[in-house]
Amino acid sequence: MNNLQKLLADFEVSQTELSRKTGVPQPTINRFLNGKTKSPSYDITRKLAEYFSVSVDYLHGHEKVNDRPHIVEE
Repeated sequence: MNNLQKLLADFEVSQTELSRKTGVPQPTINRFLNGKTKSPSYDITRKLAEYFSVSVDYLHGHEKVNDRPHIVEE
């Protein structure tokens, strides 16, 4: 399980809801989750990271989060 999958499960957020809240197309989220996009653009990962209050590196699996991530509602 990658970190984005873990965040979606932990917060019970669907791909569709994440897409609606971040503006990232759902098929792009799906490709990221399924490993079909190895290097999504920085803009996309930044939007996803900001939504969950984590770093872009965390989404790519390069660091651990000590504090529980949380969703940022605008």
